[in-house]
Amino acid sequence: MVWARGPQLSDPVIFLAMHFMGLGIMILPPQAAWRLATPGMLATLGGDLYLARGHRLPRFFLRLRPLQLMVASGLIALLGQIEQKQT
Repeated sequence: MVWARGPQLSDPVIFLAMHFMGLGIMILPPQAAWRLATPGMLATLGGDLYLARGHRLPRFFLRLRPLQLMVASGLIALLGQIEQKQT
């Protein structure tokens, strides 16, 4: 197993971007949150796959993250539909 030299400057930047996007999704109204969730999940997927290929995340992320993000997207869409029906 090959590992990178260690933490790099981009690591906390990626971490903070993902968490602030998640916070924004939780704070915004459902319709606006969905507009932020889609690019946020795509950015998370792209970033995690990039980092896993560069040996900065475990290799199982290459298979795990797409499935995790599809499930999360589906649940967000379902919650958005339920919210629209209630209002």
